Amino acid sequence: VVSQDGSLQSRTVVGVSADRRTTTGESDVNGDGAIDVREVAEVLANGDRRTTVTSYAADGSVISAVSSVTNASGFLSTTQSDLDGDGTIDRVVEEVIEIAANGDRTWTSSEKAGDGTLMGQITTVTGGNGFTRTTTEDVDGDGDTDRTRAEVTTFNSDGSSTKSTSTYMGSAFVERVAQTVAANGLSVTTEY
Repeated sequence: VVSQDGSLQSRTVVGVSADRRTTTGESDVNGDGAIDVREVAEVLANGDRRTTVTSYAADGSVISAVSSVTNASGFLSTTQSDLDGDGTIDRVVEEVIEIAANGDRTWTSSEKAGDGTLMGQITTVTGGNGFTRTTTEDVDGDGDTDRTRAEVTTFNSDGSSTKSTSTYMGSAFVERVAQTVAANGLSVTTEY
C-alpha cells in the first residue's frame, strides 16, 4: 500500500513452497522497510498443521512468537507462546476434543505456564442431541471447580422451546435463567 505521494505505507509478501506444504507471509505494517510480522503455515509429514507467528522490532529482534500445532484429526491443538521474545515458552494452551460412544462431545482447554504448571482449565460437555451443555471452569489451576454453567433446552407441548441456564460458584447456586421462545419464533419470555 502506498500513499498519494508514492511513499510506502505497508507491504505484505506471501510465498508458497514448491511442494505447497509451506506458506510464508511477511508484513511490513508501517512502511519502514523492515519486517514486522512473519507468519509461517506448514502441513507436516504426519498431517498435522503448524502455524508460527513472529513479531519483530525495527532492529530485527524478536518481540514475541506464537506457535500452534493442530493434529490431523483436528481433535488436539497446542499453542506455545513466547510473550517477551527471549526464546523461552511462557504460556501453553492445550485444547482437546473427545467424542463419547453416546455422542457427547467434550472440549477441554488447559492453560499452563512455561514450566507446565496448570494456570486454569475450562471444560464444556455438549450432549449428543445438542440439547444440554455444561461448562466448568477452574480459574486458578488448583484443580477445584470455581464456576459451573449448565444449559438445558426442552421442547414444550405447545411447540415452544425453553432454554434454562443455571450458574454455580463452586457448589453454591447463583442464579437460574429460563428463556422461552414461542412456537412461531415471534416472542421470547425470560424468567429469573
